[in-house]
Amino acid sequence: DGPVEESESQFEQVKVICDRHGCTRLHIAGSPEERASIWRGRKAAFAAVGRISPDYFVQDGVVPRTRLAEVLDRIAGMGDEAGLRVANVFHAGDVVSDIVAAGIVPAAVEMMDTLAIEAAEEAVHAGYTVGVAAALVVELDGPTQECDVQFEQVKKICDAHGCTRLHIAGSAEERAAIWRGRKSAFAAVGRISPDYFVQDGVVPRTRLAEVLSRIAEMGDEQGLRVANVFHAGDGNLHPLVLYSAAAEETERAEKLSGQIAELCVELGGSLSGEHGIGTDKACSMPKMFSEDDLAVMHRVRLAFDPDGLCNPGKVLPTPRLCGERPGKYRPHALEEAGVIERL
Repeated sequence: DGPVEESESQFEQVKVICDRHGCTRLHIAGSPEERASIWRGRKAAFAAVGRISPDYFVQDGVVPRTRLAEVLDRIAGMGDEAGLRVANVFHAGDVVSDIVAAGIVPAAVEMMDTLAIEAAEEAVHAGYTVGVAAALVVELDGPTQECDVQFEQVKKICDAHGCTRLHIAGSAEERAAIWRGRKSAFAAVGRISPDYFVQDGVVPRTRLAEVLSRIAEMGDEQGLRVANVFHAGDGNLHPLVLYSAAAEETERAEKLSGQIAELCVELGGSLSGEHGIGTDKACSMPKMFSEDDLAVMHRVRLAFDPDGLCNPGKVLPTPRLCGERPGKYRPHALEEAGVIERL
């Protein structure tokens, strides 16, 4: 509110800040009625929670505005410790863990977090609920009676973890639209970030919630956003590290991407689930394998390819590969200090 010129100036500043943090939709109330409708939604939030929980406490507190992201993450962790729900993306990971623990083997379980949902919905209008912490796409197959029983089990698990909407495809076309949204997610992220790295790693399915929490913390530490899209049913992660090369964020994004891959190993998983090691993760191989393991792999490789013609320089770490990085030239620290010079 305030004078028109002042409000317009402030609006442009707010818009720039929202865009920087991945806002996918900017909606401006075009009438008093529309403004009232927006506020009605906000004011209804407390009462609406009764739709997903029979009882709840409303807490009231204040933190510095610069620490809101931190306190939300801490609250999520405290809820997990107490065994109570404070709805967030991590609970979607718990749903997957419980489905597996129940002995159910779905044809597919895919997961998307709020950034991925908003980008995909904006791109293909698949019918996802925008603004939620996460969405799971679960598909069951098999004999009808078996699927009916498993569906009821999955539904109870989702309800137990605070599912706010259960949508069942009513036709082949609707099923195709749901999958179109999931399959469009990678490309759609280009709507909210000029550049991004796609990572590929695996963790035990029982540790999905933990890895999502750790990835969120690591992203905050690097000052970068991470969208999560992955094959939750087999623990295969595809975090998308969002950055801007023009803002000179590439090096931080590369570092974060590598840290996420090594985190998967730390949690009992693997550096890659389906896309391999290449040169990108070769230098992380010692995090997963011993020197003897790597030596044996090298000898087996030489037995089939003694001349090194097949994918040379990939998979196995070498001093050259791990001492140099592709892309824009980066001067050595001694060069920057004036001790050596580049010829």
